[in-house]
Amino acid sequence: MITVNQPEEGTSTISVRSVSKSYGDVRALDSVSLEIRSGEIFGLLGPNGAGKTTLIKILTALVPPTSGEAFVAGYSVTRQPYEVKRRVGWVAAEVILDDDLTAMENLWLQAKLQNMSDWRGGTLRNCSPSSASGTGRTVR
Repeated sequence: MITVNQPEEGTSTISVRSVSKSYGDVRALDSVSLEIRSGEIFGLLGPNGAGKTTLIKILTALVPPTSGEAFVAGYSVTRQPYEVKRRVGWVAAEVILDDDLTAMENLWLQAKLQNMSDWRGGTLRNCSPSSASGTGRTVR
């Protein structure tokens, strides 16, 4: 599920224009275009390998398209990825955790991977997984 903070008046929540993505010789997306307006409910359905995850990764600014352009809340996923990431929430269908880490260590890791500089009221710059372990210490 993706949620997007409201875009400015008159803008599409999501706008995809001729987006393609290739991984080497494999074409994962081939000239996809769509418009989703604020308040619309949209389902992205298809068989395995159809490019759904690739499109979601592009819309969440995790990977750039090979060609074409995409906008989320009026911001370009390639030119303004941080603005896109500030406005998008994504809940994966599968839990992606490292079983060898504690819950706090998994949270710390995900925050670092998403370049979150401030969470739980502190900064991540000076902490490590060991300081985020279940020892009762707060991440600062």
